Amino acid sequence: MCGQELSKGQQGNSGYKSRGQNDAKHEEDPEVMDLQDFVGQQLQWSCRWEVQEEQTHDYGALCKATVEFTYLGIPHVFAGKACTGKSLAKADTARRVLWYLHAPGYENAFEVEQEHVKVLAQAIPEPVPGTWPPSVEAMGSPSTVASTCEQEMDLSPCSPTSPGHKSQAEADLLERKTTVMRLQNRLQKIFAKQLTPGKSVWCWRYEKNESDHTFQASVHISLLDRSFTGGWAATHQAAQMEACNQLAAFLDKDFKA
Repeated sequence: MCGQELSKGQQGNSGYKSRGQNDAKHEEDPEVMDLQDFVGQQLQWSCRWEVQEEQTHDYGALCKATVEFTYLGIPHVFAGKACTGKSLAKADTARRVLWYLHAPGYENAFEVEQEHVKVLAQAIPEPVPGTWPPSVEAMGSPSTVASTCEQEMDLSPCSPTSPGHKSQAEADLLERKTTVMRLQNRLQKIFAKQLTPGKSVWCWRYEKNESDHTFQASVHISLLDRSFTGGWAATHQAAQMEACNQLAAFLDKDFKA
């Protein structure tokens, strides 16, 4: 059905023409415009900034773009890899979707890693007891996944945050992620009537002081039109907790449950 639909779509959408890498007539990247032309509808984009647990580069956070559109009557969502900027992230995601849909000009954009496919084809492990199905209060519930720049909990049996691991570093990591998740859930409850599907409840930004290699985190709450900035800290994670404390203090004062 997918192949037939794409063939019909190409026959009926004579306006599609791969722009390639050299078309600079549009504000959007050519891949983004190609995808919109190819599917023949307006795309819904969302971008998420993620702090990196292991710093292997000079960037404080990376951006991952997600695109949504209706295909065969069903909403589909695709995501690309984390990139150093919003424009790069959207272009990466668009290029992957065009390759996946066999769009002309993108057939050879990527190559399937057969060994990775074999790994993914293995039996899916059972979830950790108590984590599925998720409840509204659960830290990993669907309501916490769609927001921008959230820190996702990994409760798989092999995860450092799963029960049985007692090191101080792992305990600190679990405490930080739990704090972030609870704060995010709190915001989503406060603004439940104002949030729309796909709309992020917050967005994180990080700044690095090159002189002493410290970090400062800021979290912007669009529904409040207000940002909260923490103090300078030795790591991204500690900086994030500083900003969380500022936000939590504000909510405790002005949004008492």
